[in-house]
Amino acid sequence: MSSVPPPAQLAPGARLDRYELLAPIAQGGMAQVWVARLTGHHGFERLVAIKTILSQHAADPRFQRMFLDEARIIANIHHPNVAQILDLGEQVDLLYLVLEWIEGDSVSALRRVVHGSGEKLPLGIVLRIVSDTLNGLHAAHEVKSPDGTLLGVVHRDVSPANVLVSHTGEVKVIDFGVAKAVDRLSEETSAGVIKGKVAYMAPEQALGRDVDRRADIWAAGVMLYQLLSGRTPYEGDNQLATLARLVKGMPPEPLRGVPNEVAEVVYTALCYEPNGRYATADEMHRALETLIIQLCGPTTQTDVAAYVSSKLAERLARRKKMVSRALDAAEQRSELAAEFESSVTHSSSIAVMGDLKTPTGDRAMLAEALERASREPPPQPLPAAGTPPPPALTQPAPPQAQPARPPVDLEALARESLDSEPNFGTRRRAPIIAIGFAAALVLLGYGAWLAYDRISTERELSAPPTAQ
Repeated sequence: MSSVPPPAQLAPGARLDRYELLAPIAQGGMAQVWVARLTGHHGFERLVAIKTILSQHAADPRFQRMFLDEARIIANIHHPNVAQILDLGEQVDLLYLVLEWIEGDSVSALRRVVHGSGEKLPLGIVLRIVSDTLNGLHAAHEVKSPDGTLLGVVHRDVSPANVLVSHTGEVKVIDFGVAKAVDRLSEETSAGVIKGKVAYMAPEQALGRDVDRRADIWAAGVMLYQLLSGRTPYEGDNQLATLARLVKGMPPEPLRGVPNEVAEVVYTALCYEPNGRYATADEMHRALETLIIQLCGPTTQTDVAAYVSSKLAERLARRKKMVSRALDAAEQRSELAAEFESSVTHSSSIAVMGDLKTPTGDRAMLAEALERASREPPPQPLPAAGTPPPPALTQPAPPQAQPARPPVDLEALARESLDSEPNFGTRRRAPIIAIGFAAALVLLGYGAWLAYDRISTERELSAPPTAQ
């Protein structure tokens, strides 16, 4: 990394290599997420999500290493329940990750909408979402190096906010920014320093001890508990109170209105000692799949899609409208750029056409004509009336010596001709210049209107997303 100052605040319309930023959609303490457009040949377009380090942290080597770690970890995970990385780039010392665009929302948003209306999430939907989350986590836990050694990946920040559910019912684990791995480039967590959200931390993680995949199983248990009850198991008035209740080792409050078999899965995942929890995320995933069949009947991705589309219809419509407006603003920017480029090209063409009619050009043409005339023999005078024609088939008389003709001063003739018409060519160019000037005024006026509209749109799109 070079020591170039961090880039200025990004805005809609900024380009990162092949990607055009459209609008910000999320922001955390370390990074910001944008919806962006990738354009290719023959009109190809694709929406992507771009994660960038916040400008105030862009030049910090620690954040850069964490960002690169996340890219390296995600690049090794290939599973439908983990958001896929498409590209890693850097522009003016700004690192950015390009991820697949997921048309949907977080599980956290779904929970707030449903519980906020006084309803409960259906048991089958809850079990399906958490089961698919565990499926993605297991894929991350099982990532190996090229020689077959487990990398020991642990997400360490599993929560409803970091699990997305699409309008097609797909569940995607995101944000491995604080993940742990054996070959992680950045420094490991020091004693007494914790990373992640306190409400979803395993006790050993909250105490700053070493963690393994069972810390993610605890977090999945907290997520399951919250989706079923509407609150986290050790929820306090603030993070400090939550942390104090968590490390005491007391069991969580019993779940009410939940089948005993489901409650047992939750309590097993929330065992204070890691050895008492499920050994792997796959083991807990299989337990939930069994309960889905026994208690709810088949609950598929299609069922999740229908439920999400009904409960998040308003939010999804707003998101879709926002993206549509951002795309319209991008098109206006492209059209404005094309119009200005055309205007510049047209003005250049008028200037070239005018050059062909300038006195300098006429001087050269006149000089060439005069020189050509000087090389041709003078025309013979016509015979007078009544003069007999020359005898036919007679030997021509020897040529008479002609007096020498003085040389023609081409420069003087050209100067005389040009001086006699000092405005030669100007009057002929005047209509073209007037038309070009009028066209430029029209384009500048239209461009000013588009610029004002673009600024208004970008100001609205650049506003930080508000919590719904």
